[in-house]
Amino acid sequence: MTRFALLLPLILASVQNAGAVSFTVTQLTSEEMVFNAPGDTLTPTGLNNVLSFTVEPSLGGPAVQIATTDYFGLQPASIDTPFPIQYPGVGGKLFPNDADYMSAGTQGLSLSTGINKTTAQSVETLFFPVVFIDPLAVGDGTVDFFIADIANNQSPDLWELLDSSGSVVASITPEGPFTGGADWNRIGTLNLERYNNATMMVQDFPNRHLSAMALELTDFSGLTQANASTVASMRITIADPAASDPRPRTDYAFISSDINSIQFSNQVAPVPEPGTLSLLAVALVGLGARVSASRNSAGRR
Repeated sequence: MTRFALLLPLILASVQNAGAVSFTVTQLTSEEMVFNAPGDTLTPTGLNNVLSFTVEPSLGGPAVQIATTDYFGLQPASIDTPFPIQYPGVGGKLFPNDADYMSAGTQGLSLSTGINKTTAQSVETLFFPVVFIDPLAVGDGTVDFFIADIANNQSPDLWELLDSSGSVVASITPEGPFTGGADWNRIGTLNLERYNNATMMVQDFPNRHLSAMALELTDFSGLTQANASTVASMRITIADPAASDPRPRTDYAFISSDINSIQFSNQVAPVPEPGTLSLLAVALVGLGARVSASRNSAGRR
């Protein structure tokens, strides 16, 4: 049975029952560990990229394990944070650009890097230009976005899909366990380090909750197959504690998307670890043509 057949009933139900996203992530399989419970703890020794993840329909149904072969991390156009997060033992700043911490390694699915936004910092907006959304991907029952977070709580961030004029086509505000929301799911703990851009010092950052979230395009309120082609960019505004509540902000390890559903101009930004440039190069020449040919010959998964 296909992934589409397994999850389509959930998607149809979730459209009628807005309040939680379509999927619950229950397991992450990475290069160093399998995470499927809040007590699973790891001190990573490298980028620790995710190899697969398992989702269950939020409204009930069988679990589905999904390989990350087609998921690529999105690199924001810019980011302002004094605290990049990295795995222990590096001794200094791992990457020269802070945005690289959200697109580290092959495909950018690293659990050992990320950004740390504190309540004292100004509101952060992440911007991602969209190249193409397949209208048939809206409501097809596949996971279009796969996201990991390394914060102890998740803030109610505003995700918006915009048209070419900057007007909002669709949006979603995911909620985390702090407020009882089911969108983010805690499945482990990481011992990491934090680089302070001001002092240029690295400090221990242990016991960071690892949470994950999976989104289908229909989780964005207002998005339909009819207006999907008008989407030209995605904007994520990390919540302002002063305007919402005083909890810490979401600390994104990565934000990734399925290249078969939605393509971004900055979704392929592999950032190799120092000394491994030749080993981690990724090229997606002719990606659009290859995906189109695949759909025409075999249809969507």
